[in-house]
Amino acid sequence: MSKLTMNVINSNDLSLLSAICSNLITHKTITANCSPFIQDKILVMNKGMQIYLQQEIALNNGICSGSEFSQIWGFIWDLHKSINGADKHNRFSHEHMTWSIMSLQDIWNDKTDPIFSALNEYVESDEFNNTTDRTYQLCGVIADTFDQYQMYRPDWILAWDDMVLSDFDAATLNEKDELELAPGKLKTFVDETAKGNESVRFLLYSNLWQIKLWVLLKGNLSDVENYSSASLWDRPTVLKNLIKKISSFNGKIPDPLRLKLPRKVFIFGISALPSQVINLFVALGEIIPVFFMHLNPCKEYWGDLKTGNRNWQIEKKRISNFLMTNSLKNMGIDVANLEAVKKNHYKTIKNEAPTEEYFDKYFDCYEDNELVEGNPLLISLGIQGRDTLNELLSYEEKVDFTHAFCRSVDGEETDTVLNHLKDMLLTLNSKNDGKVVIKPGDNSLQIHSCHTPRRELEVLRDAILNSIKTEYRKTGEAISPKNILVMVPDIESYAPQIEAVFGAVEKDDPNYLPYAICDKSSQSSSKVADAIIKLLSIGISPINANLILELLSVEALAAKFEISSTDLSVISNWFKNTAVHWGLDETDVNKTLHTDENQQIDLPWTAQAGIDRLLDGFMTGTDSLYGGYDNFDTSDYALLNKLYAFIDKLKEIKTAFDPELNIKTSDWTAKLNDLILQGCFIQDDKTNDECNAVRKILVDMSAAVNNLKHNDDELVEIQGFRSDLKIKLPAFRAKLIHAFGNEHETSLYLRGCINFCSLMPMRAVPFEHIYVLGLNDGEFPRKDTTPSFNLMRVKNLTRRNDRSRVIDDRYIFLEALLSAKKSLYLSYIGQSPIDKTQMNPSVLITELKDYIFDRFTLSSDHELTEEENAKAVEQRLFKQEYLNSYDLRNYEEKTTGDNVLPSVVSFNSEAFWKADDATLEEQLPLGLQKDLQIEMEDEVYISIEDMLKTFRDASANFLKKNFNISLRVNYDTEVSDTESFEINSASTLNSLVKDLLVIKNDDPVNFDPEAQVDLFIEKQYQKGQMPYGVFFDNEKQKIKEMVSKFLGTIDSLSLSSFSSDLDQYKYLTTVNVNGKDVKVILSGNMPLFSNLIIDTYRDSKLSLDTYLEALLRSMLGMFCTKGSLQNIKIIDRNACVTEFNLPLGEFDTNKCKEFLDKLIRIYLELLVTPIPLTISLRKGLFEEFSKKTSTVKSFEEYAVTASDIYVKDDASKYLFEDEDIFENSDKKLSEKQRELLKEIFDFIKDELMPVINTKGDE
Repeated sequence: MSKLTMNVINSNDLSLLSAICSNLITHKTITANCSPFIQDKILVMNKGMQIYLQQEIALNNGICSGSEFSQIWGFIWDLHKSINGADKHNRFSHEHMTWSIMSLQDIWNDKTDPIFSALNEYVESDEFNNTTDRTYQLCGVIADTFDQYQMYRPDWILAWDDMVLSDFDAATLNEKDELELAPGKLKTFVDETAKGNESVRFLLYSNLWQIKLWVLLKGNLSDVENYSSASLWDRPTVLKNLIKKISSFNGKIPDPLRLKLPRKVFIFGISALPSQVINLFVALGEIIPVFFMHLNPCKEYWGDLKTGNRNWQIEKKRISNFLMTNSLKNMGIDVANLEAVKKNHYKTIKNEAPTEEYFDKYFDCYEDNELVEGNPLLISLGIQGRDTLNELLSYEEKVDFTHAFCRSVDGEETDTVLNHLKDMLLTLNSKNDGKVVIKPGDNSLQIHSCHTPRRELEVLRDAILNSIKTEYRKTGEAISPKNILVMVPDIESYAPQIEAVFGAVEKDDPNYLPYAICDKSSQSSSKVADAIIKLLSIGISPINANLILELLSVEALAAKFEISSTDLSVISNWFKNTAVHWGLDETDVNKTLHTDENQQIDLPWTAQAGIDRLLDGFMTGTDSLYGGYDNFDTSDYALLNKLYAFIDKLKEIKTAFDPELNIKTSDWTAKLNDLILQGCFIQDDKTNDECNAVRKILVDMSAAVNNLKHNDDELVEIQGFRSDLKIKLPAFRAKLIHAFGNEHETSLYLRGCINFCSLMPMRAVPFEHIYVLGLNDGEFPRKDTTPSFNLMRVKNLTRRNDRSRVIDDRYIFLEALLSAKKSLYLSYIGQSPIDKTQMNPSVLITELKDYIFDRFTLSSDHELTEEENAKAVEQRLFKQEYLNSYDLRNYEEKTTGDNVLPSVVSFNSEAFWKADDATLEEQLPLGLQKDLQIEMEDEVYISIEDMLKTFRDASANFLKKNFNISLRVNYDTEVSDTESFEINSASTLNSLVKDLLVIKNDDPVNFDPEAQVDLFIEKQYQKGQMPYGVFFDNEKQKIKEMVSKFLGTIDSLSLSSFSSDLDQYKYLTTVNVNGKDVKVILSGNMPLFSNLIIDTYRDSKLSLDTYLEALLRSMLGMFCTKGSLQNIKIIDRNACVTEFNLPLGEFDTNKCKEFLDKLIRIYLELLVTPIPLTISLRKGLFEEFSKKTSTVKSFEEYAVTASDIYVKDDASKYLFEDEDIFENSDKKLSEKQRELLKEIFDFIKDELMPVINTKGDE
């Protein structure tokens, strides 16, 4: 057998690579002479790729067995353990380095060390805000940076490994307080790295702290027991040693290692590898078969040239050898004849020797040995793939290649825009002789512009359903949901909208689409993880009412305390009505406000105070001095006990998790396990799984901490722990937040439904239909978040094959394009939802559109300019969606030509209502429907309050009386986390003054207003209705002054002058409504003083409602007190008195009866006839007729200007929608509606206002 080398299988189709991989796993030529107990190793980038490949292998081979999946570094460390005898802990992993840097804080935070001055400046800045959680985060960022250095700057790390702390004595400060380096290892490294560049040298000087911190990390590891010292190696040392040892085997595996190494190694779905890792696999490929299944979009040589113009013949030979190589065929394996390849009907491309004409065009694409011309889409999107190819090509004879490319366009059915794009990427020169004609009905590539993420998902759902139904009509087979992939840049922000759009459809609905959301972090996907973070936060920040409710909404936590979702709504109502805002109890408040423990701060809005009020209300009722809750249902007493138990548990947690406590990580772990995991969550199977995932994080943390150097060897023997690192709660919580954020849900990926996931490397495995949303300008490619001190970002220190977020995202987009088998759908936010301003898409969409405009056309028969062709093609592939899902245009079936992207009729029936027997245009608002008839009863009972309510808001009362529709529901059910700093003085004063008048009337001799006011205020405070501290004093003083002013005014009028004889009223009459005689009983109870109206809501400019109430009370006195009109006194909020006296000479019994009957008849008309008499319109009428110079004589005149002041309230919007009623009102309103409006206008102008304008004075 010939000498083994690493094999790179190049293909532009991942499913073809998986088919080849499936065959290679079982191929006899490769597996000969191997023990059946040795497994293959398949290295993948993520769990999603593993699931995909397992399914493909099982599909091709009938079973997926004998193969073990791993990630790159996990495999390398296993190799390190097998060859060098290391233990399982990588002490230079991100986790280990973070805790090690944290444990060294006292050293790197030393202000006397000039090397750490740059780091100290950041730590002391306001931006850093030196807290333990920020310190942990900083340590994590530094660990991230060191992690990148280990993989992409191994030469730096190896040079730093050779240094010791004494080498830093060479760094001193000169008289200008600038660092200088004496000759030595440190200066040598700086000089060699800077290469004479002074700006780089200066930057390296200011970052010497990184080198010193690395040296400190190397010395901060505890000794290894029972294992080789190789356990203490960093990654570059591990890789360097493995490469050296494997190379020393001379192509033959030593017998002791034969059973420890895998049979074959497959690298699958990994788009980028660090140079030193490739070097390891090249070495490994000399002793065992290594196959790098490389997704490569281009079948040509598109790496860098080596010699350029100096020797074209050598370059031609290299390129020809690359294009013609077929290493698998040399091993007796013909890709085209592999069983899995033939079964899936892949049309592979045969290798063809390049011609001189080819080379003439080819070399024109290069400048300074680098590819700069040719296929612009390939060059723009494929940088990462080209860098990987360049690395592989640099190994010359040590790496063999096999090309397994296939064409996408192969006949009429595959002649689509998407497939042509894939085929164009196969070559460097993508421009053919003519442009490709887009076929009618080709919807393989679509670009949609929406206004919001929610709208993107609504349009997406319609597009998916339309594709399913269209495919079924064409072929008789529907698209399976498992063949659909949806990707977004940030799944966390889209997840709630996905649930709202796709989750709102019932599963028995024929348009229901099964879906799964993958890649969500543990904190967002696991309610237990999120609750743990919130529970830990109560030790750091004040606990508030909404946090308590949020915790109780977690099912696993609520079940522990036997609290149901129905119970939660009761508790929420308790919190709102007992004014619970923040704080657990008095002790918690003292800690939050940092007050002396002996100082008593009795805040009434703590959770404990709220529970006390609930108990007080249950035990003593509503008259308690301490503001007992007056609506407590005795059946809820058991629930109150459960709530008390939960609040008690929160107090215990808050005490145990003291933010100032500085203890070992093991102690924090024990507390978390005992008090939270065991004490707060029910232990069912699902919750146990989530809790065990948390425990695993804690175990990994403990392992990392235990591997650090300890200060006292005796402690190890006595107490059994290795490290004496102590941290505070904020750092412990920050660690969990970081861990939960890095753990992503992948178990739902490829599970038979529509997959929603993040745009991440190799997530876009082959799917028939791929949808990519959120391709917005500035959001994708995503911004690089590399810290400023990361030296890899320095321009003069960058290298080929360095990782970049922007370059990674461009390649992810290319992978999505290659992986879409039948269609690719792109979407972005293209217009502002506020003013429809145009917004730019991602630069990737712009580049793709420009590429398509240059290479596609709609017809080969028409000569178009480039600009005309671009517009025509854009119209064919692009669609601007409407702002709202309920837009009627979304539901219209439109016949479009072949040159326009067809519209999809929306499937969102919830957003659209249509009557069975009417067209959209014939639908009228309820208030304008001519056939609306409401029958009046023969006998009705009404009160003054009923009449005032109707005249105040006619539309709302009409809906409530006839349809039981209340649009003025108080939707403010949300519990507030902040106490009020003032009270509603108008309502408080109104109720207080009226209560005081009753008390004074009952016992005028012993009436003490000041004592009563103090009692009232204390009761309000205990109920949590008053502010605290100086705000309380201010409000108390204000109430006392206002009450004193009111009582003084009332006393000046003398209490005896108020009539308390009229305690009830009753007026009988019959009126005609719409031709029907209706018997009316106007009756009710009068207030204690029937001729006194207290209106604390308004000043001397009283409202029409107040005057109307005074008028009704005065007239009713005529029929209830033997013909005597009541003289009404109105006290406004300034304690000023307005007298309302109807002259007896003008208003006798008959006049009052006529007036009342007319008012009652209008009231009843308003109950059966909807009119647009809104609050704003009524107020406008009142203000107009209050003017002495009013020129409005008729309703017709007023209707002309009514539109300007006609502001619709909720009820009028419901009745009349967006109609402008007073524009052509004769055409919109019925005759009855116009007559009623005119009658009310005339009544106010001619009968009511004359009385009001004179205040009724004689």
